[in-house]
Amino acid sequence: MQYDNEYAFPVNEIPELQKEDSPLRSRVEESLGIRLPDDYIAFASHHDGEGGFWGESYVQLIPVDQLKTTNDYMLIDEFYPGLLVFATDGAGELYAFDKRADPMPIVQVPTVGSLKDLIECGRTFGDFLSYLKRGGIQSLF
Repeated sequence: MQYDNEYAFPVNEIPELQKEDSPLRSRVEESLGIRLPDDYIAFASHHDGEGGFWGESYVQLIPVDQLKTTNDYMLIDEFYPGLLVFATDGAGELYAFDKRADPMPIVQVPTVGSLKDLIECGRTFGDFLSYLKRGGIQSLF
């Protein structure tokens, strides 16, 4: 297994996602009804579906081509309307794009909870990675 040099995060290259006119990205975005942020796509194209520590925090990414089925299976539209879950911390917290805002901020919610439990993790995917690097929710206290 190959790892990212800086964070020892597993690498899973998806070259098709890196293309400007990626059919995979188009299919996924069409099924979701949204355009995914470019910085998220850039990260996912190198780490799709992988899990590991990013700085001080563990994160498990949902594979890009499984975002719709995973969110449907988890009943996200019912319990967290307006969110699109793309990752978990493996310990009961979900990371999601908040589709109710433009641009979509990244938020953290518990697996069992409601939108009132939402914590913003960043305005961009880069902000989200910085949040994880600092220790995630523990960095807020």
